[in-house]
Amino acid sequence: MSSNRASPVPPDQSLQARFPQIAAQLHPNLNNGVTADEIHANSKKKYWWIRYREFAPHFVWKASVVSRTRKDARMSPEFFRPLQLGGAGRRR
Repeated sequence: MSSNRASPVPPDQSLQARFPQIAAQLHPNLNNGVTADEIHANSKKKYWWIRYREFAPHFVWKASVVSRTRKDARMSPEFFRPLQLGGAGRRR
């Protein structure tokens, strides 16, 4: 029987170790039990993410890890700004 899980990720190369803020947005229920310490920080595989919002529905989407961790994605204003009602926080 084969496993869907990849080979172990070195602890210092995991999403959890390198990008804890992004790792915190990994959806807790939609990724078949995969956790941020099992994902390589530069993975091209797509996972489900969630952005919790206090007074609006949570924002859930699927994206590759590398699209979230590459430098240009992390340095964009949207990375640091909470999503707003009406899509004001979406990239154009």
